[in-house]
Amino acid sequence: MTILYTSRMDHQPSFEQIIGGTQEDQDALRIKAAKATERGIEEKYEQYIVERTSSEDAAIKSAVSYTSEVARQYGSTKQVDEKRIFLLKSGAIQEVSKNDMRKGFHDPFNQIIAVDRYESIAVLAVRVAHELFHMHSYHSAQIFQDTNSAIYRSGIGMLGREQEWAYFSFAEEAIIATLSKRFFDEVICHDPLYEEDIRYTGLIKDWIINNIKEAELPEDKMSSRMSFIQEILIFPNGKSVFEVLIDQEKKFAIKLGYFSDRYEKELKQGNIMRERRKEREAFSIVLDRIIYQSKGAITNKEILFDAFARAHFTGNYIPLARLIDGALGKGSFRAIATELGEKYD
Repeated sequence: MTILYTSRMDHQPSFEQIIGGTQEDQDALRIKAAKATERGIEEKYEQYIVERTSSEDAAIKSAVSYTSEVARQYGSTKQVDEKRIFLLKSGAIQEVSKNDMRKGFHDPFNQIIAVDRYESIAVLAVRVAHELFHMHSYHSAQIFQDTNSAIYRSGIGMLGREQEWAYFSFAEEAIIATLSKRFFDEVICHDPLYEEDIRYTGLIKDWIINNIKEAELPEDKMSSRMSFIQEILIFPNGKSVFEVLIDQEKKFAIKLGYFSDRYEKELKQGNIMRERRKEREAFSIVLDRIIYQSKGAITNKEILFDAFARAHFTGNYIPLARLIDGALGKGSFRAIATELGEKYD
């Protein structure tokens, strides 16, 4: 009989499954994970913890509520303890991790989420939602011959047994980013808490787009730049930026230079919210191709996305594999898993 050791988060284990090792090894890992969830955040981050403002607290609670419901609809049974979401001083994560992580992380082993403080409440809410969707995902661990262990499955993503390839790694981030974008569209855009962020981001985008149109660029460049600007969800400190852009005493070249410099700076620091456009677009193209190549067997893109999302949150590949192999032929599921993956470093 397998003894399942659980954490204090509603008796929730850190891993739905552990592969490899002996039964004794697996039980030891479960005990280790359970004890880890009794502790707080790693000591190296403790000095950076800040108290939430009322607006930050409301934003985090909003993200918790939304992600819990969406994940549940896709079959997740996990719960995330809001008390284990830590808000840190701006720049803390990048400083402590030596640039390995930028503004936030999730730790399924310790069942912890940490995010840096943002100047924009809307950006904070989307960032927390992104990490929450990761935490609600399916997780499994692998024990190696030397008894060391590591994450083997993270959502739909899976490492090859020899850790040579990360299957579905792009799909994992694309699913999370798509759902985070929905949170932005369905909640952030309609909640008065984020009204100023939304308003001034919209005004800035309109100013830039109007000036792009007036520049009479070649059609390909025009389309590319318009799409790029439209993908900006939130521009931080939008009010002060917009005031510079509409200042009648400043020349257009100065305004444009100011915006470009500010944009590059904020983008580099991870403050501009675009929510992984590259991964979302690449995943969308693959979904379109699956539908096209299925020759009518699959016709609804939303239903196809939902099949991927359900596999991500439940860990059950079988319905998705049957859907894809049934429509495209045997072996197609593995081929797409490889295509939507990358070499593991």
